[in-house]
Order: sequence, then structure tokens, then C-alpha cells
Amino acid sequence: MTRARTLADLGSASLATDAELASEVATLNSTIGAFTSGKVLQVVRVTDSTTQSTSTYTSWVDVSGMSVTITPTESTSSILVIASFKGGFNRSTAGSCPSRYQISDSSGNSFTGANDAGLYIEGATGWSGSVEIFGYDTPATTSALTYKLRFRVGTSTSGTTFVYNGAQAGQMYAIELAA
Repeated sequence: MTRARTLADLGSASLATDAELASEVATLNSTIGAFTSGKVLQVVRVTDSTTQSTSTYTSWVDVSGMSVTITPTESTSSILVIASFKGGFNRSTAGSCPSRYQISDSSGNSFTGANDAGLYIEGATGWSGSVEIFGYDTPATTSALTYKLRFRVGTSTSGTTFVYNGAQAGQMYAIELAA
């Protein structure tokens, strides 16, 4: 019997308890163990149900509620960070609709793979859709680490970039992987 789970399944309302999440981690460990020596050591998940916006394009803005803190159990572990949410852009007249999203550490430093996820549509007054960003960190510490989602408008084009978590909760995961 094969059992496949998606990241959307891990964050769905049907997996609301810690015990169910722990069961999914065990399933992931057994699956990963068949292919590599690494294992999932822990999964931390946060959800956010607010809609937020920014018209700033000169600097990154934190998305409140979309930050996750994990304390690695081993200094040799790696951390896989995933943000999943509905993004969007609006403007009053048709034109370019650029939005930028990133995952950074608590000091605002982005890391490879999650430093600038851009979405761009030309000739429209807006767009919205699902956004998933993946980042991989090798922090070499057992101290608590916080990762956060940030956003901004992509260019000086007048408009507003959104994170639409009101209708469907946005989620962030920090997954500790053994070396």
C-alpha cells in the first residue's frame, strides 16, 4: 500500500493536532530513510489568517503572523523553510503588476533559494494566486532560529502587493533535517 501526502495535506485542517503532525513526520522519516541517510527531526508550523498589503518598493516589509521559530536539536542539521500563501497585486490602471516575496532570518538576511520570488503580469490591473517559496539553511547551531516572510512591490510602479491569508490561511514550515 502506498501513502502519498502533499505539503497542502500537512497544513490542512484535517491534520490539526500535534499527534497527527508527529505521525506525518514518522511517515516522512520512513520514506526518506529508504532513499537517504537523512531524517526529519522536527516540523514547526504556523498559520496566519489575515490579509496584509504594502505599497513600498524600496525596502522589504515583514508579513506579521508569517514567521516560524525552530530550535535545532543538532548543530549539523539543515533547515528547510517553506512559505505557502495567496499573493497578489492591484493597481488602478492596466500596466505591469510586479510583486516580490522572500523568506529571511530574524535579522532580515535572506538566504539562497528564498531571497526574491517575483511574480509579474504585464497589461493587467491585478492578479492573485498561490505562492510557495522554499529555502534551505545550514545554521550550524542549536540556538532558536526565526524565519519570516517579507514582501514588497517589485518596481516603482504605483500599486499594492498583497498577502491574502483571510480566505485561506497562509502557512510557514520549518523542517529540521538530520545531516
